Amino acid sequence: MNTEDNWWRIADFTSEIERLMQNQYDDDSISMHTNTIDRWFKDLEKKGIHYVTRSQSGQRIYNSEIDLKIGMFIAAYRHEEDKKNKFSLDGVYHLLEQQLETRPFPDGDDTNIERLRETADASDIKEMMYELLPELIHEIKQELKIELSQEIKQEIQSDIQKALPPAPDEAELRANKIDEFITRGRIELQLRDEAIKAWNQKPSEERMKKVGIFKKQEDYAKKEEFIHEYKKKHLESSIREAFDRE
Repeated sequence: MNTEDNWWRIADFTSEIERLMQNQYDDDSISMHTNTIDRWFKDLEKKGIHYVTRSQSGQRIYNSEIDLKIGMFIAAYRHEEDKKNKFSLDGVYHLLEQQLETRPFPDGDDTNIERLRETADASDIKEMMYELLPELIHEIKQELKIELSQEIKQEIQSDIQKALPPAPDEAELRANKIDEFITRGRIELQLRDEAIKAWNQKPSEERMKKVGIFKKQEDYAKKEEFIHEYKKKHLESSIREAFDRE
């Protein structure tokens, strides 16, 4: 809404420039952003080229005489620059200062210009902070997620390590292997003795073989095969029983 006749705040002022640009170029796709227009006029104040009138509440207000002509001048040149890539923003400001009427700063005092520059700088910083704040918050959240994930990962790894039995050292592993070797050897000897006893209990017809016409002797090949099969059958269960007892 107009604060007075032919005066606008920045949002309505931007809409008016957008409407005039669309009419001038017969292009409804042309759009103007409030921040862009606001930045142009702040730049002009920083450079001491043009002063924007303030309302009683301290807000910038723009009129249809000087401000609108300046806004349209910059917008038109920027539109042409997009097509031809010819005019820089500083170049447009320089042309504007030479060709258009601008509003002088209050009292024509240079100290007022410096004060306005400081005010504009502070306002720019504030706007920049508002623009960067969502991105900053997002980055902080991401960092917190990463740190939290690392902490959870470390806690899980710690819990797993606590649940696992302590890893034996090399000396302990070597001693265990020696014990296993001795135990296995003892069991194999014991099974061999059992196999020999079982073999000796078999009928002589199964244990003996003929050598010549009248002589018989023990079939050693058949005996060793019997012992081998006996050990093979009972070795695994005997080892399990031995380690279970320990």
